[in-house]
Amino acid sequence: MFNGVINPKKSLFPKGVLLSLAMATIMTPAMAQDSSGWDSSKFINLLSNRLVETAVSAARSVAQVSYDNVTYDRHTDRFYLSNLYVVPFGLDLPDGCEVSVGGLGVTGKRADYAATDMFELVLDDVFVSTLCLPFEMRAGLSMAGLSDLVIPSVQLQFSHHYPSAATDVAISTAVAGAAAVTLTAKMDYVSVINDMDFPLYAELNAAQITIENLGAWDSLSMQLPKEFKTPGIAGQSIAGLLTPELTEILGQQQGLDAAAQIRTAVDEFLQNPRKITLKTNIDPRVPLRLDPTLGDDFRSVWTRLNPTLRAQSGERVTPEFAANISAVNRGQYGEIEPSELYDIGLALQLGQRLPRNQGLARAI
Repeated sequence: MFNGVINPKKSLFPKGVLLSLAMATIMTPAMAQDSSGWDSSKFINLLSNRLVETAVSAARSVAQVSYDNVTYDRHTDRFYLSNLYVVPFGLDLPDGCEVSVGGLGVTGKRADYAATDMFELVLDDVFVSTLCLPFEMRAGLSMAGLSDLVIPSVQLQFSHHYPSAATDVAISTAVAGAAAVTLTAKMDYVSVINDMDFPLYAELNAAQITIENLGAWDSLSMQLPKEFKTPGIAGQSIAGLLTPELTEILGQQQGLDAAAQIRTAVDEFLQNPRKITLKTNIDPRVPLRLDPTLGDDFRSVWTRLNPTLRAQSGERVTPEFAANISAVNRGQYGEIEPSELYDIGLALQLGQRLPRNQGLARAI
């Protein structure tokens, strides 16, 4: 159980400890396949426990930290830290505020022939009581029919191709009874550089965010007037409200284009309220370099991003998706891209497009 909020500006773990843990997770899959006859999983369990104990000892200087156990699953190559409890010292939390995390999983793999490193961080069974949230956010959750945030899983997936420095990032989560959110980014080049202000060089090739309705719209729509939930009318109503602000921020033509996309997407969504997707359309020949000055000329950045907004209805099972399901049933997870594997796990967990199977979803 994790209670409280960790200040992101203060690292709880020394960099050396984090580096050691990361190296260990990357090295262990190969070690687990050792054929010398000795039980490598016991050694990995021992090593992972010692590394976590070292990290926790350092963290206890700034917070109250406890957990149940640390295990290593040789089938999924994942370290798993269960029932994590962290309360930073001196943090004044409101009465009734509770944040809990059932488990923290860490996976590190290397595709040797592809020279690609893959890292995954998973938070399972996350619970956030509304008393931890600002009043405005509580009101929004109440309108969506939620009393507390119950998040079955939060996944962060990261892959880095060392020869080219190309990097993919995917963040996925779902709030039970409300919505699922998936954010992906593809970068042609990522590297740490010697710059104290922004020590990262990154060239963005594509980004996308998808929000899937899992019940929030059903609760919210009951509280809205007809002009904001009737197809053919709502799109124009919402776009009309946003047009003045959009034209001021983006300029006349880009603002009108954005309003037109919003009008179309809203009406499409209302006809079949499943998904809304916002994606970039960056010229692949000229990736967008990410740096803190992008906001200084937002209009030109918007032109480079060239984003599109669209609604997606329920997806049928494609032949590629069916082939991935067959690979999952054979236990051949390595044949599937991490983002596609997450989609399968989420479909199994939520019972959408596939029969609900919590056990297999957790294994994925």
